[in-house]
Amino acid sequence: MTAKPSRFFWTILLALLTACGGVTPLATETSTATVPPATKTLPLPTFFPIRPTETPFQTPIPTITPWPTVTPVTFTPTPPSSFPLDGYILLFRKDGNLYFQDGNHSPARLTSGGEEPHFPRVSDDNRKIVFARKNGSVFTNQVESPYEEYPNIYSVNTDGSKEQGLVTEQWLDTLGKGTKAYLPTFVPGTHKLLFNTRLCGSEEYISPCSVGLYLVDTDTGEILEFIHPDETRQYDRNGNFKISPDGKMVSVFAPGHMDIYDMSGKVIRGNILPYTPSTPEIFPIQYWLPDSSGLILTMPNVIKYALATSVSFTVWRYTLVNNISVQLPFDPPPKSGGEGCFNIVRVSPNGKWIFYDNYYDSYIRDLDNGSTRLFGVGTCFMELSPWSPDSKYIAYDDRRLAAIDGPYVPIDGIFLRWIDANHFLYLKVKGATISTTLLAEIIDGKTFTYNFDPFTFIKPK
Repeated sequence: MTAKPSRFFWTILLALLTACGGVTPLATETSTATVPPATKTLPLPTFFPIRPTETPFQTPIPTITPWPTVTPVTFTPTPPSSFPLDGYILLFRKDGNLYFQDGNHSPARLTSGGEEPHFPRVSDDNRKIVFARKNGSVFTNQVESPYEEYPNIYSVNTDGSKEQGLVTEQWLDTLGKGTKAYLPTFVPGTHKLLFNTRLCGSEEYISPCSVGLYLVDTDTGEILEFIHPDETRQYDRNGNFKISPDGKMVSVFAPGHMDIYDMSGKVIRGNILPYTPSTPEIFPIQYWLPDSSGLILTMPNVIKYALATSVSFTVWRYTLVNNISVQLPFDPPPKSGGEGCFNIVRVSPNGKWIFYDNYYDSYIRDLDNGSTRLFGVGTCFMELSPWSPDSKYIAYDDRRLAAIDGPYVPIDGIFLRWIDANHFLYLKVKGATISTTLLAEIIDGKTFTYNFDPFTFIKPK
């Protein structure tokens, strides 16, 4: 199998760019690519349930059928004259300050001097922004990346008022000299921000870390402790928590167990799925169901492993109302390709589909009826949110968006992230060279592209 440059490589390469500014709406044509459906089959691996005493679903496992042949979406060189900014907000840095733009209105400057702002995040109502202040790094539109460390957290209103330091270096040092904040995430529908703290022995992946979890009110500055960083563990760069869509709960895993908290910091469901941590640890994957009634959980089925070793996973449905976890039957099971990539199960936002890898093949499973279809070549996908918000497309194989029930969309570059159901950002690539960042728009089955500044963040209102 031909090795491909990793997505992490392209993201780092993008971060080395130094340009800064706003949107330059210039439509361009993108070429069409035809990719045949996968026909390869592999022998099924031996599967051992992680909890043999659990009663699985009693329905038989459906027969796997190949994904139907589809025709790619045609790229048409007749786009609108410019990308309409109405209905979107923009964040960008200029002259060392942070600016906010509401649609076609004039930008408002949010900061005045001081250390440069980085990694901004926006509340659901687009009225509150949090960011880090530090020198020596680059501003990037990839604000969803959990890999950036925050030496501090500031907040400011989008009219430029009330800038304040919420989480200072001095406060973080009270948890241990050198502690940093990670993955600040707005609780849906609020101005409250949940974040991890981390202090590690080294920067190695398997280095033990003390990990905490805190909630800060970005209006009042009040900080609430959920988990004090006493226990030493490996740290998952994707964070150890997931907030429920209704904003009322957060699921948190620690070595060997998983708990659910309410937003006052109280455990309301403890040890919902006990497991034996692997060595080194492969972390569970958490997905809340869209109605916040439970979770889909992916657990590694291994105790000890070495790099380049294939690992199988079990998948569970946890229901909050009866506090029960039931293992879902998979044939073949989710299984990594032995390349150190374990983010191989992705649940769609509507909670209907599971896209997963089995070694070098990919499958889609319907969570409602259990039917499974062979999709194509395995992805080992590192993007955290490859599904479109409407669950119609999944960013697949770096170079195309695969449709659930229609034609796929070829991409002449590397997918970055979704903006909304009809728009996404990607890096246009020629050979091994990144030429530009493009904003792509899908309209009536046709896709148009626009040049886009890589250091401007765009979000729908």
